[in-house]
Amino acid sequence: MEDIIEQKQFNMQKILLFLAGALIISILLAIKHFNNRPKLPHLYELHSYSLLNQDNIQFGSNNLKHKWYVANFVFTSCPMSCPKIMQTMSELQTIIKNEKLKLNLVTFSVDPEIDTPNILKKYSLEYKADNKMWTFLTGELYAVKHLLMNDFKVVMGEKDITDLMAIAHSNKLVLVDGNGIVRSYYSAEIKDLKNLINDYKTNF
Repeated sequence: MEDIIEQKQFNMQKILLFLAGALIISILLAIKHFNNRPKLPHLYELHSYSLLNQDNIQFGSNNLKHKWYVANFVFTSCPMSCPKIMQTMSELQTIIKNEKLKLNLVTFSVDPEIDTPNILKKYSLEYKADNKMWTFLTGELYAVKHLLMNDFKVVMGEKDITDLMAIAHSNKLVLVDGNGIVRSYYSAEIKDLKNLINDYKTNF
């Protein structure tokens, strides 16, 4: 009887050792995979810019020196794609806070003539934006359009006079490093935030 009990204990020890070994191997493989993630390319260098934030204060590239951030492009009266993009940005804010990442968020209005700082302030409250890390920007139409199309390399169309709620704009999220260089573009799907976060962690 004692031999049977000892044999069972021995078998259990072997199983536990096997499971522990398998767990260690899985962790090591995960670390190796993360470390082997390719470095992001340096795509485009942003020129110096200064716009108005949701508090009607000048804010731009000088405020973002040495800070990594994710940019997105919306307008407050947008009924279709923008709410989805903003929900993704809100989810990203939650991840950043939970993981204590040094990553900021910047939302650019593609309808600056309508989206005044006061309107952007109210818009930011709708998405519970922490304005210490998430900034909303507006400014002169020409300045905003030049910045988005020439520096961020994203589309920004003219307002359609037959449909004032239709403005062509990019649905991409843009990762910018602490030197003001665009490093990568991502879809605004919540499921794709994992790639963005992993890229940031690998390159930060």
